[in-house]
Amino acid sequence: MMETCLHIHSVMVSVFKETGSELHIGIREDSLKNTMMKMRNITVPIIILVILFGIVVSFVFSLFITGPLNKFVEFTKVLGRGEYGKRVEVSSEDEIGYLARNFNTLSVQLKSSREKMEEAYTYTHLVQAEKLSSIGQISAGLAHELKNPLTTLKMLFQAFKEQPDMTVEDAEVISREVDKMDGIITNFMGFVKHKGLKFAETDLNELIDRVLSLATYDIENVSIIVKKDMLENLPPVRADRALLEHVFLNLVINAVDSMPDGGEIRISGKSDDKFVEVMIWDKGSGIDSDLHVKVFDPFFTTKTEGTGLGLSIAYNIVNSHGGKLFFNSKEGKGTVFTVRLPKDSNK
Repeated sequence: MMETCLHIHSVMVSVFKETGSELHIGIREDSLKNTMMKMRNITVPIIILVILFGIVVSFVFSLFITGPLNKFVEFTKVLGRGEYGKRVEVSSEDEIGYLARNFNTLSVQLKSSREKMEEAYTYTHLVQAEKLSSIGQISAGLAHELKNPLTTLKMLFQAFKEQPDMTVEDAEVISREVDKMDGIITNFMGFVKHKGLKFAETDLNELIDRVLSLATYDIENVSIIVKKDMLENLPPVRADRALLEHVFLNLVINAVDSMPDGGEIRISGKSDDKFVEVMIWDKGSGIDSDLHVKVFDPFFTTKTEGTGLGLSIAYNIVNSHGGKLFFNSKEGKGTVFTVRLPKDSNK
């Protein structure tokens, strides 16, 4: 039987120096190794568990803290590029979720604000373009209308160079052409602006009677029958009587001109809580659907004579009264023009 070799580590401790006594403490090497082995077997798993726990904690921190923050960083870059309206997807209900909802609201508001600015910018430029286009059309129309009488006058004056004597016929032609130019310019000034509107309580029924009286010759000349319907009970409006008279006279004359072989004009009215409407119906040939968008354009006319400013002036007058002038027309069946005016608020 073999003896196990034991290694003992001895530590000497002096107890009483006077007597020279000593205390020896011994530690068996195999016991020390076993203890250290046990400690290592315990420590290593603990270290591994701590490392694994740290990894798990880091993952959770990244998932709930760092991840959303990274999303916010990317989202700010998106907003910085002007890509408004997008959202950052964070579904938590804590402070980060609250911040995410605020970011999303900010993104939507920025998008809405930009769209409104773009719409305003676009609208402003469209209005400006429309103004420039209208100025061009008006200038071209005015030049065209003035060219004909000026050409006639030019030919007469060239003839006077060769034959200075002026006949009565020549004088009448000159007077007629000058009157025509004066009428064109007067109508043009009326189209451009109406100054000093004199608003007063106006009875539309009396006004229509006055207009029909002024148009009696034109109406009877082509055997047209006029029927009035529901005008007696219309409430009064506040209007410039002279200008409104001009509007209805223009509409009645247009209705007469649309029926050169005679026919019927019906003038009716109705009202609601805010507006009064007067409709003027004719049974003429109607207006070509392709021309509907041009009806109120300055210098546009389907007549062989005329400046084409009548409806444009009427449109401006009605607008200046806070109302609307519009129409409905079917080819071969006739046209109805409607004048809508606000009721007298003092009534």
